[in-house]
Amino acid sequence: LGLGLSPMELLVKFAFRGGIGFILLLVFNLLTRFTGYYLPINFYTASFCGFLGLPGLVSLCFLKTWL
Repeated sequence: LGLGLSPMELLVKFAFRGGIGFILLLVFNLLTRFTGYYLPINFYTASFCGFLGLPGLVSLCFLKTWL
């Protein structure tokens, strides 16, 4: 039933995924800076992109465009 992960391992995994999301958002913003389209880099967007990856980045683009 359990995942076998201690709370510290879960925290490290969460921080790693958040870091990956931060890098993904940073690269996206660097590639689109000439078009004027950007996504804010904060805890929530980095976590979202870190856990969902590229589909998370695309969904954030859709949300920014249509909301």
